[in-house]
Amino acid sequence: MATKKTSIEDNLKQVNEIIEALSNDETPLNEAIDKYKKGIKIIRECQTELDAVEQQIIDLSEDMVEE
Repeated sequence: MATKKTSIEDNLKQVNEIIEALSNDETPLNEAIDKYKKGIKIIRECQTELDAVEQQIIDLSEDMVEE
C-alpha cells in the first residue's frame, strides 16, 4: 500500500507546532532535541518539494517564450 504524501501546508503546520513546543520552557531537553531534528527534516522535505515546483515553473516559462 502506498503512503500518502503530506502536503506542504500540513508540514508547515507541524513545524509551527514544533516551534511552539520548543518555545515552551517545560519541554524536556531530550524531547526538544527530537522535535528539533523532526522539524529540520520536515523543512528539508518542504525545500526539496519547493525547489521541484520552482523548476517546473521555470520550465513552463521557458516553453512559453519559445512558442
